[in-house]
Amino acid sequence: MPTTTVEPGVYTKNGQIYEVKQSRRFAGSLTIKRLEVSRGKLRRRPSPIRVEDLSSSDVISEEQAAAFGHKHGICACCGRALSDPESVAKGIGPVCLANLRRMRGAR
Repeated sequence: MPTTTVEPGVYTKNGQIYEVKQSRRFAGSLTIKRLEVSRGKLRRRPSPIRVEDLSSSDVISEEQAAAFGHKHGICACCGRALSDPESVAKGIGPVCLANLRRMRGAR
């Protein structure tokens, strides 16, 4: 199976949301965590899948991120509470929206 290259960011696969980040322990390596909301806070849990199981087509869509934000009041990308009225209405903050569009190749 060929390896796919993904960059740090937020992805969805099989109905779950995952965060990929640079490893603090291993230079040049990526780590993956499954995101879940528990008691109103975003929690990062061990992932049942590997980074290699993701592809660039699994990057979370604006619609998925907004739905998560509307449902939980938390930004799916950074995990912060949405408090600005415009961010609450969109379901995602402006910085995360710009980063998400960059990852998805949209302008």
